[in-house]
Amino acid sequence: MAVRQVAKNQVTKDGRSWVFNVIIYDTVGNKKRYGSKKYLTKQEAKEAETDFLTKVNTKEINVTDMTFKDLYDEFFEYKQDKVKHTTIKTYIVNSKPLEVFWNLKIRDFTVQHYIKWRADMAKRDLALKTKNGYHKFFKELLNYGTKWHDFNFTSIYNKMEKFTDPNAVPKEMEFYTFEEFKQYTSVIDDIKWKSLLILMLYQKKWSFIHLKNLNNIQV
Repeated sequence: MAVRQVAKNQVTKDGRSWVFNVIIYDTVGNKKRYGSKKYLTKQEAKEAETDFLTKVNTKEINVTDMTFKDLYDEFFEYKQDKVKHTTIKTYIVNSKPLEVFWNLKIRDFTVQHYIKWRADMAKRDLALKTKNGYHKFFKELLNYGTKWHDFNFTSIYNKMEKFTDPNAVPKEMEFYTFEEFKQYTSVIDDIKWKSLLILMLYQKKWSFIHLKNLNNIQV
C-alpha cells in the first residue's frame, strides 16, 4: 500500500496530484493491483485508500467489476516511472480511440466489441501507421490486464491483426547488379570500409543488392 504524488506533467488542471496504489485479492484469491484516481491532497488520498480497503474487506466493492477506464488509469500510473515522458504522451494519444470502452466492464468485453471497434477504425481517414499505433496500444493494455489481473483475453487477442491497405502499391526494390556493386566499391580507398561492404554483401544484410555472382567477389 502506498500513497504518492504523480509527476508534475500528470497533475490535473485543478491541481490533483495524489494517488494510492494497493494490492488486493479477488474472490478466488487472484492478486490484483489497483491504482486510484487523483486527489488534491495527500490526506485525501490516504482517507480514500482507507475507505477503499474497508469496502473491499466488507465486500462492498467487487474488484471484478473493473472497467476499461479503471484498467487504463491503473496502467497509466504503473508506467509513470518505467517509460520515457515521450512514451507517456504517446499513451495519452493512443488511448483516445479506446474511450468508447471506458464504461464497459472488462468481464463483459467480447470479440464482437473488438470487431466493431476495428471496423469503425478502418473507416477513419487516418494513416495506416496511426491506426496500427492505436491497435498496438490496445493490445498492450490487454496484456497488462492479463499480467496483473489474470483476465483471459485469449479468444480476442488471437484475432487482433494489424491494419493493412489492400490497395497499397507495393514499393519497388532497387537492386545493384554485381557489376554496379564492384563499380561502387572501386572508388572507396579505405580498405576497412571496402571490406565491411563486401562482408555485408556476403551476409546478405543489404536487401537492395542483387546477390547474383556472389561467389565471384574477390577480396
